[in-house]
Amino acid sequence: MSFPQIETQTESSEDTATTTSHTVSLPSGIVSGDLLLILFTTGDATTQDVTWPMGYNELVEVDNAGGGDQVAAVAWREADGMEGDTITVTTDTDGRSAHQALRISGAEDPDTQAPEEANASGTNASADCPALTPTGGAQDYTWFAFGANSIGGAYTGFPTSYDDNQSQLAARDQVGNANDTCSVVSTRELNAASDNPASYTHDQAASAEWVGITVAVHPGAAAGPAAFAAPVGMHRVSKGVMEGVGRGT
Repeated sequence: MSFPQIETQTESSEDTATTTSHTVSLPSGIVSGDLLLILFTTGDATTQDVTWPMGYNELVEVDNAGGGDQVAAVAWREADGMEGDTITVTTDTDGRSAHQALRISGAEDPDTQAPEEANASGTNASADCPALTPTGGAQDYTWFAFGANSIGGAYTGFPTSYDDNQSQLAARDQVGNANDTCSVVSTRELNAASDNPASYTHDQAASAEWVGITVAVHPGAAAGPAAFAAPVGMHRVSKGVMEGVGRGT
């Protein structure tokens, strides 16, 4: 086995606070068999429900209801190469949104083994991605720490060892607006039975609602040894025939 690889990623946002239709950019270079993993975050003063287009499978949706009401959802899709450049995600109430989309190769067939997740939420200056123990035991997982926050600004601290593919994006009209949303992702490769990414730190989030989601993507099965094929003109010889040859029979 080997670690699933993030080939490309992209970020996008809807900065208009009065929309229920959100255009999410997809990564470039999608080919059939890739695994697409998308984080969608949205903030409003009321609870929201996220709806994905057909073919996108929601892994988790967390609504941290509060003054800024932060919603974070993650979905996956096994690509067929016909995805296009964007998808439309809908919410049942108006709100801004921020999105992170990643294209992954070398993952297990998600119809056999979908990505796994654990989540947490709270109200302070962090988005704390919790410990996750995937069902497969110790393997070459690629781990994702997804975070969301209900106030604009920036994440200034990332989870320890999550140094790869760091990306963050805020959808806001001004820093400190309670209806803003900020999404963040970082990843690592680790062969382990579990991992605990711990916290992000946000510069504007002393009293903001946050969501933390840890995701593990399973590695694809290693190819077995190739079967021996006799070249043209050669024939398989049984043990008994070879013994007969040795005796001169």
